Amino acid sequence: MPCPYCAPGRRRPAADPGEPTAAAKNDLTARQREILRFIVDVRERRGFSPSIRDIGKTFRITSTNGVNDHLKALVRKGCLDRDAMTARSLVPTESGLREASRHPVTATTTEGVES
Repeated sequence: MPCPYCAPGRRRPAADPGEPTAAAKNDLTARQREILRFIVDVRERRGFSPSIRDIGKTFRITSTNGVNDHLKALVRKGCLDRDAMTARSLVPTESGLREASRHPVTATTTEGVES
């Protein structure tokens, strides 16, 4: 079907496969939920957020880019705020705190971080 906003003969652009649906945008994966809970726990215990390397070590994610992808998803889903230019600037939002408390982690996830 032609797109009413495109020039004649052009087709409607396909939906961006990287863009989540409205329902999926707010749903956290189990891994994202674990990482969010870990960030909340570390902030409560130490008074500051874990580093990207701390998160990677704890969850056995060898690439800091892999950790960063999880953090970007948490920011996009409204569970986390962060300042990309500041170290350890991960701050759970109100909805992130509710999400973390609603789904407690069953296993100990703080094994990789020193107090």
